[in-house]
Amino acid sequence: MTKWNSEDNMNSNQIKCFLSVAKTLSFTQSARNLFLSQSTISKNIKNLEKELDCQLLDRSHQQVKLTVQGQFFFKKMSNISKEIENTISQLHHQNSIHKPTVYLGYMDIPFEEAYMPIAIRLINQKYNVNLRLRVIDPNSFINLRDTLKNGDLDFLIYQKDFFNDDSDFLFTPLLARSFSVLVNQDDPLYLKSNINIADLQDRKIWIWNTKYQLPTVQKLISRIKASNIDCILKHISDVMVLSDYVLSNNGIGIVPGVLYDKNAPSLRYIPLDSNVDIIYGIAELKENCQNNYSKEIIHAIKQAVEIAQNEW
Repeated sequence: MTKWNSEDNMNSNQIKCFLSVAKTLSFTQSARNLFLSQSTISKNIKNLEKELDCQLLDRSHQQVKLTVQGQFFFKKMSNISKEIENTISQLHHQNSIHKPTVYLGYMDIPFEEAYMPIAIRLINQKYNVNLRLRVIDPNSFINLRDTLKNGDLDFLIYQKDFFNDDSDFLFTPLLARSFSVLVNQDDPLYLKSNINIADLQDRKIWIWNTKYQLPTVQKLISRIKASNIDCILKHISDVMVLSDYVLSNNGIGIVPGVLYDKNAPSLRYIPLDSNVDIIYGIAELKENCQNNYSKEIIHAIKQAVEIAQNEW
């Protein structure tokens, strides 16, 4: 359901994105169906084409079309995908006779790739539940709170301030992190161990925010503006595009520290001294927190985070 290897290797997310676009011939519709942003869909398919060393989609027209190689790959992978889905469905049915099914949503950020496999092993070894994972893109068309309220998810791993004004939710913190300044190796800030707001003078800054305008991000922006430094602030919701801008010397970035990616050797994430922290953790409906599995799932995830962050 998710990838644990590097993004240049073919993985199930890439296959899933391609099959969806091949069926709908629409990046917009596939983004809705998969709860992902269009840019995430596009990047997954481009990485898949790179791995296969062939073009699967013809993007030269207003409507997306399959190439000859794309038609061949779609036909073969559709049959394989159906067989996999049927096998998994049968296994799920057998297991669900005695186990409750629990749906966990997460963002698929690099740190989650480190601790999520540990959490899965702990849950499968210790607890009598069927854990189902769903990658949730905060910039997709869906309302994140509704995924919990409508029962699509039992837990959602995200940022606390998204749930602050809604008393229906219970939030368990996992990490508290400051914002980080993202620079490339040619930037004069690259060798600094910490950055303060004054260091951002005369810089073009791409600041990450979702379409929901998170309060902590707004608070940070207010502090930068109140400092009276001369800089250009630009909002961006796609962290992959933000990274590309930084790599191409088109400014520096500011992102939540939890988005740190140790597998990006050409970029450096430097803590920003702003006294604004983002709390990253697990949200659930209060009415569900008394379920037998709720505390067990959260305990396993907290334990996995503690194990993984020692090496991250």
